[in-house]
Amino acid sequence: MAATNGAKKFLQHILAVAIEGGGFDKTLSKLRIVSGGKGRCIAEMRIEKEHTNRIGVLHGGFTAMLVDAVSTMALRTTEKAVPGISVDISVTYLGVDVSADGFMKDEVNHRIEEGKKIFKSSQDWRRNNDKCRNP
Repeated sequence: MAATNGAKKFLQHILAVAIEGGGFDKTLSKLRIVSGGKGRCIAEMRIEKEHTNRIGVLHGGFTAMLVDAVSTMALRTTEKAVPGISVDISVTYLGVDVSADGFMKDEVNHRIEEGKKIFKSSQDWRRNNDKCRNP
């Protein structure tokens, strides 16, 4: 997927198929693809009540689902263009504040290391109004 616009449309199609397929993927209906290609998928999403736990914080299970779904979409834009199966997901939470404007997933999978059978990816998340990012 060389062209960013073509990659974005491709990622939007993958997302639509996942959502229409039903199951837990329906919870991705608020996810919006911003751009992607060459192993990247940049997406954003307003976090709403349906995505939080009983104390109003982004649910950890939903967090893992977002990591899994968006990393799979990013993998589809690599040369091999294959979907992946997550074998290990590790999340470090830096805070629990969910502001009124929700969260944005930004620069998702901007670092992908490609092996013969395993892809290693990392994601950075930030709130819409945050100026700084984690290295």
